[in-house]
Order: sequence, then structure tokens, then C-alpha cells
Amino acid sequence: MKLTDKALQKRALQPIWVLTTAFTLLASGMNTAVHADDDDGFSAESIAGTWLYSSRGSFGAGGPFPAGTPISGTGRFIFNEDGTCGAETLTNFGGNTSAGAGPDLISCNFTVNADGTGQFVGVTSSPFSPNVLDFVIASDNEIFAILEGVLVNRFKLKRQDDDDFSSEDIAGSWAVLGEGELAAGTSFVEGTPIVFDGVLTFNENGSCESSLIHNAGGVVFFTVSSDCSVALNPSGDGTGVVTIMTDNTLNPIVIDFGIVNENEIFSITEGPLVSTTVFRRQAGGDDD
Repeated sequence: MKLTDKALQKRALQPIWVLTTAFTLLASGMNTAVHADDDDGFSAESIAGTWLYSSRGSFGAGGPFPAGTPISGTGRFIFNEDGTCGAETLTNFGGNTSAGAGPDLISCNFTVNADGTGQFVGVTSSPFSPNVLDFVIASDNEIFAILEGVLVNRFKLKRQDDDDFSSEDIAGSWAVLGEGELAAGTSFVEGTPIVFDGVLTFNENGSCESSLIHNAGGVVFFTVSSDCSVALNPSGDGTGVVTIMTDNTLNPIVIDFGIVNENEIFSITEGPLVSTTVFRRQAGGDDD
């Protein structure tokens, strides 16, 4: 499977990328379940396959942005059984979003210890190279990780269920929960914390509707979409973009997402709303 995100490559080019790579072809055994053998423990084979991630953190001292600048990210890792890997990421650095930048070919390798801990090392052309990610396997479908260096960032990875997604796979209503900070460019003070939740409904024809409630530093307000569209990557890799037009200071809300499975989506927002967001398919309502 060759990962080529044509939809995102048409977006405005931004100068800063972290861990941006071309994906390598997956080795066989992509859906191998994570397990710790009684004798040998964990290995590279345990996590072979494709993983979606969500990350959030801030810059430490010595980076290109002031210390404390918020960071949010999402994307995909592909781990191969031979210890090689690839990654494609989207990152919002304090309002500067890397969406649309072409993939940067890197040398990418990882190791897994018998106890389930491990390390990813990727060499890129970014000022943060090499990128060193220390991780621990939590379960068959989940990995926790932190990034070393000036990017003080934590990651949550979940195994991707499929590699051929379409609009039909996400049609329906989703509960949304997001958290982050506001960068410069809104009516709020830079650094204002923000949380939000609500409902986002996707239609098979590429349209959508949203109704969200936000708390920005104690100020509560609502956003209801006046126009909403979703564009899935035609490659079927499960990535895409939602654009929500509203009538408030956050207009437009642009969400870059990756489908984990039929019930969960990871995403980040572009622009001054620096947030990570999780979507969960709604379930449990009363039938008429």
C-alpha cells in the first residue's frame, strides 16, 4: 500500500514538518496482534502494521517558537517486522499548520524490547531531527509514547482497522471532544485554554452538520455550522479534512482527521485553534 495524500498535498505549503515521511510498503502480517510470548516477550512483529496517532504538548526552551507554544498533531505510523518504519504527520505549531507539505523521505527505524518498551528514530530535514520517540506497548491496539528534545509532546497510537476507507464508513453522527489552546488570531488572549464538545454528522454525499459548545477561558459559546463539508483522501487511507463554516471568531474550523476504525477518529484543528480532538460514533439512543 502506497500512502499518497493527494487531497492534503493541494493545501497551502507550510515550512515546518516533524516526522514527515514517505510511507514504505507494509510487510506481510500487517494485522498481526500484539502479544508478549511467554519466553521471548514483545518484538517488532508485535506492532507490525499501521497505527493512527494523536499528540499534544508544547515547545520547550531552545526551539523556533517561544517556550510554551502549544502543539497538536495527528497522522500515521507504519511499522514493519524488520524494524524499519514510515510516518506521515500533520502538526499545528501554535497556529502554524503543516498540512499540505509534501512528504520528506527519511531514514526511519525502531526497536522493541521484550518488556514492551521501545524507541523510534527518524532522521528528517526538519530542525528537530533526529526525532526520537520513546514508546510502550499498552495492548493489542494501543501504544503510548513521548517525544524527546525541544518538542515536549505525548502521543497515543491506535492500530488502524482497515486501509480502504470511503465516505460510507463514516456516515452517521459522531460525539466530539476536543481540548487545546488559542493562538494569536482570535478575539481571545493568546494562550487561552479551550475545550469543546458536541455532535458532528457526516453524510455520504460529502456534506456534514455540526453543533458544538466551547469554553474558552471561562467564556462559553456555541457554534452551529452554516456550511460543512468533508473530503476523504481518494487513496482510501482514512485521512481527510472537514471544513466547518460558522459565524464566530473561530470561523472557519478546519479539522484534519484520520479514521482509526468504524467507531473512532483522531483529529487536530488547523489555525489558531490548536487542539486535539477525538470523535466517537454515537450509540445507545432510543429507537422510535
